[in-house]
Formats: sequence, C-alpha cells, structure tokens
Amino acid sequence: MGDKHGLEVLLVEDDEIHKKFEVDILERIYGDGLDVTWARTAAEARRELISRRFDVCLMDYILEGADAGDILFDIDPFENPTPVIVVSAFDDIGFDKKVLARGAEDYLIKGRFLDSDLERAIHYAMSRRQRFEALKMMAVYDAVTGLPNRFLFEDRLQKAVEMSGRGNTKIGIGAVDLDDFKVVNDSYGHLAGDHVLRTVAGRIEGLIRSCDTVSRAGGDEFLIIAVDVGDQDDTMHIAEKVIAAVAAPIDYEGRSIKISCSAGVAVFPDDSGDIKDILRQADQAMYRAKGQGGNRASW
Repeated sequence: MGDKHGLEVLLVEDDEIHKKFEVDILERIYGDGLDVTWARTAAEARRELISRRFDVCLMDYILEGADAGDILFDIDPFENPTPVIVVSAFDDIGFDKKVLARGAEDYLIKGRFLDSDLERAIHYAMSRRQRFEALKMMAVYDAVTGLPNRFLFEDRLQKAVEMSGRGNTKIGIGAVDLDDFKVVNDSYGHLAGDHVLRTVAGRIEGLIRSCDTVSRAGGDEFLIIAVDVGDQDDTMHIAEKVIAAVAAPIDYEGRSIKISCSAGVAVFPDDSGDIKDILRQADQAMYRAKGQGGNRASW
C-alpha cells in the first residue's frame, strides 16, 4: 500500500485529456513511486476493483455503460476496501451528497482542483477507509481466529445462493463442532483453548478454495460454504478431510493437545432450497455424528 512516496491508483476516466491532467498532478505529488492502472469503461472499473486492491480509485462519474453511482452500488465495501474519490464536471448543489451516500469517500470537480486539493482528498480518503477496515474487522470477523463471523457467513451464503440460482449450481454446507472442547479449556486453560481454535481455523482454511468460506459461528463451532460442488459425496469428502486435519496433534508450549471434531453436511438445493432450513439440516447432521461417538461426518 502506498504513502507519500508510493501510491497504487486506479484511474477510471474515458477522456484522455482529463486522464493526463490527473496523472500529471499525481506524478508531481508522488513521483516515481506512482503506479497508475487506467480503466476506460464501467466494466473495466468493476473488473479491476473486484480483482485487486488499490490505495485509492479516482473515478469519473459518467462512463460508458454506467455511472460511478452504479459501480459504487455494485461493489461491496466489505469485499473491496479500495476508497473511491469521484471526479466529475457536475457542480450541482447536493450532487456531492448523492455520490457520498453511494459510498464515495470524497468528490472533486473535474479540472478545478489543485495538487494540494487532490493530495488532501487522497490522504483523508485513505485514512477514513483504514478506520472503516478496523471497524469492519471488529464487526464481521472473529477476534480469536480472524475468520468471518456468523453475520458475514450468512451474507456470503445469501450471495452464494443467488449465484447458484443464476448458474444452476450446488452449494455444500458443512457444520463442524469440536468434540469435548471444554476438556481442553479445563485441562490446559483458556489461552490454550484459543490456540486450539486458531490452529483448527487455519487447518480448515488450508483445505478449502479461495472462493469458499469457513466461519467461526461461535464457541467451538465452524461453518463451511463450498460453492459449485457436484453432489453430496463431494461435500462429505470435504468434511472427511476436515476431520482428518483437526485430529492431528496440536503443539502448545511443548505439550501435545489432541482433539477431534464432528461434522454434518447438507447440499443446497438438493436437501433444501431454503437457507435457514439447509443450515438446520447441516447442524442436525453434525449432532447425529456426535451421537455416533464423534470424530466422524454425517448427513
């Protein structure tokens, strides 16, 4: 990420004259450390914002195919933390409030700002976004493991279901619960318990794809979203790999802690086309596995 001597900028501008004007100012401010990616259309801007993170995005309001408001509406700030400064020729009263309400960090009038105006806008946009990132971490990520919490899990599941409907694909849902985790806390202490949770979280994350999600739902329970699975066997295979990974001994301050887990699986929409019901089915399957002695998966 950039500072005064280095900045990664996404410049969304379809006019070469205005693009040159803004690049010239950026070069005067940031010098050789400047790295500018140029997007000419709304489609290019969306693609760049989804695929990578920039220090800041300078975005023209009117673009081919959409306007900046449409792009800001489409881009989830929880998934893409790039701060956006809208640059437009519009100078109507209230227009700045409109773009700020859509998610822009600031607004500049095209061709009518100085070097110091842009530098200040970038500085404050990046600072505000950093504060937002810190608040986001507290709001939607688990403090112990760093995994998405239940709120973010359900948001991602909703989006996965919407994509599943468009692509006619299936989603594997896994509910994983550690067996006798209370014994770990009682025998080794809560710091050891937190270490076990972090280790288990890392092991499960290492087994799933980047497009999938593992969440700490609370206590010693984890939830998994596996998108675009073939059938129930594929989801069971994921659960069995999780069980094997969790069962490996965990080293803590020279001591070896052994723990197992139980997993329940369900497949959307084969087992149910309702989000709440599919989660309930995976949870019930997990308790069936526990009732069979644990350290196993069930559906």
